[in-house]
Amino acid sequence: MLKNKVLKISLVIFLTSFVIFDLGYSFRQYLSNRLDWDMAGGIVPAQNVKPVLDNPLGFKAIIHGEKYPNPNRFFSHWVFYKYYNTMPFILQKYMHPIESVYWSSAIFKIVVHFGLLIILGIFITGTKNIFSIKFLTALAILTPFFQIYGYQSIMGIVDKSNTYTFFYPFPLLLMCIYLLPLALKYLYKQNIRFGFLFFILWMLFAMIVNLSGPLNPGISLII
Repeated sequence: MLKNKVLKISLVIFLTSFVIFDLGYSFRQYLSNRLDWDMAGGIVPAQNVKPVLDNPLGFKAIIHGEKYPNPNRFFSHWVFYKYYNTMPFILQKYMHPIESVYWSSAIFKIVVHFGLLIILGIFITGTKNIFSIKFLTALAILTPFFQIYGYQSIMGIVDKSNTYTFFYPFPLLLMCIYLLPLALKYLYKQNIRFGFLFFILWMLFAMIVNLSGPLNPGISLII
């Protein structure tokens, strides 16, 4: 009995250490990613981005026939704009202004990386106990798929481009969060009650999800 308990604890420590080490190594790689040329247009923002930020739901396109360069991406643009006009200035209290931009980019990427890892682990196992062997094993198997270099262009999840991270993996994370309670209830038969407040919040969240990237509306339609 004691032997099994020691073996279980050792396995938990090993799997947890493996995932944490990979996250730390991934963060170091994210920190070395170069700044892409799309960033300036989203941070300033550029003239063609301003109409998107000023008109989230695109009513002017319907009423006045205005054209937008990036439809269905308001919340990606908005989060990108707000994040880079906030986080680097916070970090500049502790580091050089140029370094603060690289660190801001790496922090956002590792948060999206970790968030997707956790959400996918719950989808796969149906458990929210992050220290269970089943959950940690799922994370350890998933971790190699988050390629930063090497096979990143073929099987990467978090893009090298800082801008693309806000428009592809970040919206995907929102989509996974949106679907998670439904998956736990209907796939794993967990006793989750959806009250009136949940329906109201999730309808609003659905709007955010579908206005957060070019892929989410299509994924929603397929689902």
